[in-house]
Amino acid sequence: MQNEVGRLRKKLREGRAELFTAASRTASWPHLLASHTALVDGLVTEIYEYSCRFADKQAARTSRSGLAIAATGGYGRRELNPFSDIDIAFIPSEEEDPWVEAVVHMAFRLVMDAFLSFREIRVGYSYRPVSEVPTWDLVTRTALIDLRHLCGDRELTDRLEASLRQNLSVLDLLLELEAESMKQSGPMAVSLYAVEPNLKEGPGSLRDLHRARWIFRLLLGAGNEDLAAALVARGCTSEAALAEIDVAVAWFMAARNWLHLAAGKHSDVLINNYQDRIASELGGQTAQQWLSNHYRHAEVLAWFRDSAVRAALEGPVDLDGIRLEKGCLQLERGSSAPRAGSVARLLQLSQRYGVPVGLEDMKGLQDRRAEALGMGFASPEESWAFLAILGGGRRVAGTIRTMVQLGLMDRFIQGFSGLMRFVPPDPAHRYTVGEHSIRIIQHLEELREGRDGAGQRFSELLSGCAHFDMLCLAALLHDAGKLIAGPDHSEAGIALALSSADRLLLPPEKREILETLVRHHLLLMRTARLQDLKSPAVIQQVAEKCRTTETLRHLYVFTYADTRAVAERNWTSMDCRDLEDLYRKVQELLQGQGQELPTAASIESRIVQIRRRLSAGDRPVDEEAIQRHCDSLSAAYVLNTPLEEIELHLDLLGRLGTEGVVVDIYNRPGEDFSELTVCTRDDPQPGMLAKITGVLYGCNVDIHRAQLYTMRRDPPIVLDTLWVRSGASPISENRARRIQAVLKDVLGGTTTVDRFLKGVGKQPPEAVPVEGVELRNDLSEEHTVVHIIARDLQGLLYLMTRALSRNGLHIHSAKVATWNARAENNFYVTALTGGQIPAGELEQWRKQLLNALAGG
Repeated sequence: MQNEVGRLRKKLREGRAELFTAASRTASWPHLLASHTALVDGLVTEIYEYSCRFADKQAARTSRSGLAIAATGGYGRRELNPFSDIDIAFIPSEEEDPWVEAVVHMAFRLVMDAFLSFREIRVGYSYRPVSEVPTWDLVTRTALIDLRHLCGDRELTDRLEASLRQNLSVLDLLLELEAESMKQSGPMAVSLYAVEPNLKEGPGSLRDLHRARWIFRLLLGAGNEDLAAALVARGCTSEAALAEIDVAVAWFMAARNWLHLAAGKHSDVLINNYQDRIASELGGQTAQQWLSNHYRHAEVLAWFRDSAVRAALEGPVDLDGIRLEKGCLQLERGSSAPRAGSVARLLQLSQRYGVPVGLEDMKGLQDRRAEALGMGFASPEESWAFLAILGGGRRVAGTIRTMVQLGLMDRFIQGFSGLMRFVPPDPAHRYTVGEHSIRIIQHLEELREGRDGAGQRFSELLSGCAHFDMLCLAALLHDAGKLIAGPDHSEAGIALALSSADRLLLPPEKREILETLVRHHLLLMRTARLQDLKSPAVIQQVAEKCRTTETLRHLYVFTYADTRAVAERNWTSMDCRDLEDLYRKVQELLQGQGQELPTAASIESRIVQIRRRLSAGDRPVDEEAIQRHCDSLSAAYVLNTPLEEIELHLDLLGRLGTEGVVVDIYNRPGEDFSELTVCTRDDPQPGMLAKITGVLYGCNVDIHRAQLYTMRRDPPIVLDTLWVRSGASPISENRARRIQAVLKDVLGGTTTVDRFLKGVGKQPPEAVPVEGVELRNDLSEEHTVVHIIARDLQGLLYLMTRALSRNGLHIHSAKVATWNARAENNFYVTALTGGQIPAGELEQWRKQLLNALAGG
């Protein structure tokens, strides 16, 4: 084999040296490209023949054993510039055929050893069984349009070409062109008139020539050789226009050949450094004159591309019973009503290609809306089209709106027309359930297209989600249970989701994703807003419901889109931070990393890190003070509190001796909430948080979370941090000064909460409109969690904290969430003894708290 590799390398090296000399830059490009292509063709053929002889010694050929090797791309067009990529496709007759596998294996090795020994040559290879053509994406199918048989079984190449024609519509090429245009859009978009033109890609380049040829070939059923005659015969262009195109092609090919040889490598951008030389050598012109001529030829190729697009949209193009003509999609004619499945497919094609449905058909479908609403469930053909719409990635929401208008959605999701008119009881929702569902899809589309500036993280995650269609289907189903009376609309919607999955014939992996998204669409948000994310038990419970990292990723993206679609201000930077923390911890657990329980060694290591960092900062802190501070607080504080926050606490403690009560309000850049920290000596009796929440209630401040620490000192010192907002914004400077002054007066004993509230005209009700109280010890290792559900009202958190304190419970943290005009608050508490409430006393405490909250 080494001798064969050496021979092939020598033949390639000598052949290229003979072809590409200094004089080749101005030589006849058609002869040069044809000779280069012939050289490579001969080498590939020799590689194939050697590989067949090798395979004959390894395995026996059968009657079905066969292999073809074909050239693709520029190599397939015989446009092989000096340093162009050499793209080869292996087309097997049978997969897992020992003889075929032996041939491909040896041919691959020879190609790599012979061609890739030249660093300036890039070889692309692919394995293309004919049976897989329908599963290929658009990019792959488009790359094979210029397929050219090289050696082996020609019938295989012919079969692949035939299958490509069956599975590639002219509209697919328009879609590829649209995608390329979007990729090149924006302030830095490539222009036909760029001062450093790209000879291969971009507007008016050789790529536009290729696209035009591809479109016309599919439209006219012609090959490259007879395309010119077919264009004139069909009236798509004139002889004079074709002559202009030929001149432009000659200009570009000569320029690209020159640039490759001048640069000594694959190069397509004509940078300034080369422009004087190419102008002089290829035309005896100045650079300005040469570029002016170049733009004129580029205009010709851009016009050729545009004429191909117009011809394709003009049609007629048959799409298996649906016709593209005069820029519109139309149903087949000759019957009073369209056949089953054709309407759904019509809309699916309109969505996919961005081509509108004809006015006559839209009017007919609108006239039959009542009939559509009364029809049964969708056929398998319609279900396939519906899933294709959901998985389209673009124009999904717009297509769903059209289906709603035409009365078609109820065929796929029972009662969906009712959801469009159903007003949810939660005043936070700005839209009906159906409209909210469609807006989730809009948000998903914005994420997929990168148009959501605030959701870049979720755009990245969505790119790794394999089931975009299930995200969209879950959006349509997740709130459908609200039509059914009951306490939990998520569970009520599961039956509808599963029946829809049955009708749509979803495979198991899609059913699992859909069921999790519908059943647990509130899981991540509720957990992030209400639970202690430092608790391994909480993370474990979420992981058990998600089961896989793929499902978790889908649920995380869905949570973002769902929350954003409720109302513009429903998503906060606090949600973003907490959800990311939750997602990361659950992901680690599902990946087998888990959460390590704190040990004495890990705590000591963290303290050493804190001492080292803070004692060496811009404002050095005494190491002994840092040690005393860490020793007086819990392990959770030491392990989970950021260094900048510990540094703040040490600063506040340093001011405590002179100020008595220290209040810091910080607006973190880019966040939509403020961090309010209180440092003062603790009261002997529970009630510190009630005082703070009472003051904030009187100052019209919303509290979203509270984290409370009590330092083991004599007397004890509290370090309480609350995350607060005024409306939907951080606390302003004026309001912050007011809050600081009142908190110092109340916590310092100058006044009381009651006197302050009376002074500002606030009179909180004695009773809380409670809907439920639950006490649990399984959500935290150290605290009892008191979960209170109540109708939302101003000052609710103050009333709750006051009731808990009056009943002798120490509150260590509080998390707040509001859904459906109901507030759900979780309070992490301990009894006076300092530990959890004993399990046997939980029910007694529940009744006691319920009575206290009710004003008893």
